[in-house]
Amino acid sequence: MLELKRAFTKEMLVWSQLKEHPGIAKFLGFYADFQRAEAWLLSPWEPNGNISEFIEAHNLEVPEKLSLVYDTIDALAFLHQLDPPVCHGDIKSPNVLVGADYKARLCDFGLACLYEDSGFKRLETLTGFKGSIRWCSPEIIDGAPRGPTSDVYAWAWLVWEVRTFIVLWMALDSSLIFTNCRL
Repeated sequence: MLELKRAFTKEMLVWSQLKEHPGIAKFLGFYADFQRAEAWLLSPWEPNGNISEFIEAHNLEVPEKLSLVYDTIDALAFLHQLDPPVCHGDIKSPNVLVGADYKARLCDFGLACLYEDSGFKRLETLTGFKGSIRWCSPEIIDGAPRGPTSDVYAWAWLVWEVRTFIVLWMALDSSLIFTNCRL
């Protein structure tokens, strides 16, 4: 229960403090009933689902795909340039929603980290491995803290997925990927 409270509070604080940006899903509010282990962060409904669902449903051409990719890197640059900077920490296709305006928006700030300004020094430490292994950089798998470079690495795999519609190591179990990457 305590872990749920901490994770929920952290995500709510990071996301709610982000300034309005067209590439970031808007934070509307929250609901929490920790006695029942229920906690929800509220954002506007995005009718087109995530970026992979949208591309699959609409059979997009390269220029349209690139437009969505540009939306995501613009949002990521915005996060990294904040004071203090924010590392998203979990860039992947399910965490990129497409709005009614056909613009991509980052969501799910559950692994986001606030950093002290110039050195991107981590203000808090996550314990154990968290995140989506298929999009993680090698240094994250080796236990290093998340940072701007790990966001950019994950973004590059997002671009690959958007361009090719192939999810890296999709046929492999996550634990097998993790074990083989650590060898």
